Amino acid sequence: MKKKIAIIDYGINNISSILKALQKIEIEAHIITEQKKLDDYKYIILPGVGSFDYGMKNLETKGFKDKILKLYKKGNFFLGICLGMQLFLQKSDESKNETMGLSIFTGRCKKIKNLNDKSLRLPHIGWNNLEIQKKCQFTENLASNFDGYFVHSYFTDLKDKTQIIASTKYGINFPSIIKNENIYGIQCHPEKCLKNGIKILKNFSNLN
Repeated sequence: MKKKIAIIDYGINNISSILKALQKIEIEAHIITEQKKLDDYKYIILPGVGSFDYGMKNLETKGFKDKILKLYKKGNFFLGICLGMQLFLQKSDESKNETMGLSIFTGRCKKIKNLNDKSLRLPHIGWNNLEIQKKCQFTENLASNFDGYFVHSYFTDLKDKTQIIASTKYGINFPSIIKNENIYGIQCHPEKCLKNGIKILKNFSNLN
């Protein structure tokens, strides 16, 4: 059976580049705007560019929040990209209303600060290194240090540090790939990471 991937469209993301990247490696992918249609997919991507509050509001309004949690418990594989990764946590300093996230990971999103190097600016935009801390199927065929493209000002501060798969330094060390059972998150944008990004997306499609 040919594997296919769902890309959740909840009105706060630029998903065309993800779709094109998957098509480039001949993976069948579909943009999903209705939560009930996720039942047809074992592999699901939660992208996201924007604020934590607005992201969670849209997931709840469109019924995706409950569906994601249901399918997570069922064993479906999820990949959260950038904000999508941050929404897997409990809360975020970005939130003005102490909005609860999906709470699949225990922890909070915090703003990158205390940058001693005055040449470092926020948001963190551009290429940076990801150092793999723990090998797993998701990081197969990747160098122990590889480059990814980042656009963010907040990072995921996890209570359980064993869930960190890779980390990145930008003034501070922060998790750039995280894993909790069948849920994966990546802070950089694999769809913009050229060959490394293609490997990441291919690895995700091969998870078992």
